[in-house]
Amino acid sequence: MDTEARIREIPPGEAPWDLLLLADPCRETVEAYLPRSRCFALCSGVRILGVCAVLSRGGGVHELMNLAVEPSSQGTGLGTRLLRHVTETLGREGARRLELGTGSFGYQLRFYQRCGFRVREVDRDYFPRNYPETIMEEGVWLRDRLLLDLEYPVEGDAPRDTSGGKTVEESPDGRKDGERTMAKTPIETYRIAADRVPAYRRFLEERCGAVPEVRDLEDFRKLPFMDKPGYVAAYPLEDRCLDGTLKGKHLIAHSSGSSGRHTPWPMLPELEKGYWQRTYDELERNYRIRSRSTLVILGVLMGGNLSGALFAYALRAVGIETGEITLVTPGRDEEGCLEALREYAPLFEQTVLFSYGATAKNVLETAEARGIPVKDLHVKLRLLGEGYSEAFRDRINELLGYPYGTLDSVVSGYGATDFRNVGKETPLCVAIRRILHEQGLLGELLGLDAMPTLCQITPGDLFLEEVEGELVMTRYNAVPLVRYRSGDGGRLLGFDELVEPLRVRGHDPLRLLAERGHDPALSTRDPFVLVTGRLDGLAFCGTKILISQVKEVLEGTPYLAARFSGEFQMKRSTDENQDPHLDLALVPRPDAPDLDPAEASRAFAEALAAGRGGIYAQVLADRPHLALPRVRFVRREEIMTPQSFKIRYIG
Repeated sequence: MDTEARIREIPPGEAPWDLLLLADPCRETVEAYLPRSRCFALCSGVRILGVCAVLSRGGGVHELMNLAVEPSSQGTGLGTRLLRHVTETLGREGARRLELGTGSFGYQLRFYQRCGFRVREVDRDYFPRNYPETIMEEGVWLRDRLLLDLEYPVEGDAPRDTSGGKTVEESPDGRKDGERTMAKTPIETYRIAADRVPAYRRFLEERCGAVPEVRDLEDFRKLPFMDKPGYVAAYPLEDRCLDGTLKGKHLIAHSSGSSGRHTPWPMLPELEKGYWQRTYDELERNYRIRSRSTLVILGVLMGGNLSGALFAYALRAVGIETGEITLVTPGRDEEGCLEALREYAPLFEQTVLFSYGATAKNVLETAEARGIPVKDLHVKLRLLGEGYSEAFRDRINELLGYPYGTLDSVVSGYGATDFRNVGKETPLCVAIRRILHEQGLLGELLGLDAMPTLCQITPGDLFLEEVEGELVMTRYNAVPLVRYRSGDGGRLLGFDELVEPLRVRGHDPLRLLAERGHDPALSTRDPFVLVTGRLDGLAFCGTKILISQVKEVLEGTPYLAARFSGEFQMKRSTDENQDPHLDLALVPRPDAPDLDPAEASRAFAEALAAGRGGIYAQVLADRPHLALPRVRFVRREEIMTPQSFKIRYIG
């Protein structure tokens, strides 16, 4: 072994191609991931003997993309030394897991297993799907890829079995691990909350008679559910915090205030340290900001709104730490967003607009009408708030001058102030959505008639359950949540549960990624969360309209109460121009006087804006054609039958 060799981090452009292609013979694949990777080189003088490329997946997860040692130095221990340096470096920086894919036999597999990696799963026929030439090793056709990982121990944790099996060994702190373990397991979060949160202890004593002992996930799933009315609104703010105090909580954010009043959510600083790096990883994965000068326009609510505050902090830090973006923060001021597009966007190679769907679309259409050359500005959308349809993507692609079916023009995510980020809409998610949309498979595969929000679950300390069609969250924070009912309808699906039915029908989303200019090798096998919408209302133009609010308006507005029974249906839809609308079906009273849909719409909107305020009132003032609901009068029997409608309330 060359004992004089030294290891140093090098720019990706300095990595030697002759070594990179030893480990990965497809140059196009390497070109796709290399610019976004960190590269480490083992050097003897000016000569590079070995190279390693690692790609961050966010949330403390990294993927080993390439590891190669020159042939004359193989078998001398240099590869082990290089890999050990990389794993130790990532560990010091807070890595949680290092993943890799390799062939199902051969010396590479034995090498990684000797270095502590364990097999997690098998990706059958990976190499025939992703490489045009047949790959032979030791006279055998290489077909399947093994996915391996190396988990870093979390402080205070016992060593974990990463082979996919369950562990029931007691850890030093008395905790037992059951299913997939996170930085804070659900059982650990429960024990912290029961020990250190005064409100949660009282909540348990009132609901259970005593604080239950939770030894495993079976016990955990017997715990009572939290929700906003029965827990958040029922106990004082400080009592819901760790140690019964706001001291040490660096931020008090608030939710959108769909009940007419904001709900405060204190935050722990350690949970936001490094958040900018995860934001950077997302920007690099979706927009390749390392190689393209990028303007970011933050066009969301600012102030105490968590999304605005958190992204403002994270995006500024990305600019400060890397110099790879320039940020402007007009907030939800559409004229400010338009000014940024007109004045600054032409100076950059691309622009990323963070916004809500309806707001972003209105900004782009107004820009086009004013002669701003949006088709030349390479604009992409990062959406927050309510979900969107694939017809919306088609309209955005048309506005921005992208070809039909372009996958990276719009991306979104799923999260809330209450429980923070849950998942990201990855390119793989978008490819799946396109197949469901273009092949008309949404109803057949998922039993849905409207496209759900589809994300891959972000690795972290979130424990997610699906209970009777509702997403239930357990997460550690300043206000720990234990079995918290999100109010969002949804489903959880494993990678193969969603991808394999598409492949069986001849539609492989990984192949579609490659066909539309994306590297399928950068996709992960993280599970999916499907969000079908609010169970107690719906999202509209960046706010939430609750069933209870509609009920109050119909019963408390004299004009409406005199004419309608209180039975209604409400849904969010889009018109042929992909503008959002509220559709409201009302049941008239038998003796109802002079029914006028336009007048009923106006009375409803004005009453809702007066009671709701906030974003809805602003939309009504600025764009009444969107805020005024499209009212139709129906018999009670009519609104009980269509699959796309459900009776929301019957008085």
